[in-house]
Amino acid sequence: CAFSARLTGFGETGRVVQLIEQYGLPVRFAYDAKEAFETMTVDKKASGKTINYVLLEAIGKGIIYPLELRKLNQLLGKLTSV
Repeated sequence: CAFSARLTGFGETGRVVQLIEQYGLPVRFAYDAKEAFETMTVDKKASGKTINYVLLEAIGKGIIYPLELRKLNQLLGKLTSV
């Protein structure tokens, strides 16, 4: 949801997080941004300097968003510092 909020203006992150928490599911986890980025660069959705990332435009409406790997790396770094 954090990527969707930053890239598409998705405004329901709080609502989605609350719903997930109601079911006792995790909404945050620790991860290594560098390792996550390296794994994503070899994903089948990655092509050249972009990756097709699935984001939420609205609840129940996902979109395929071509995201530059450079931008993805920046976003991963920002999320770990939040």
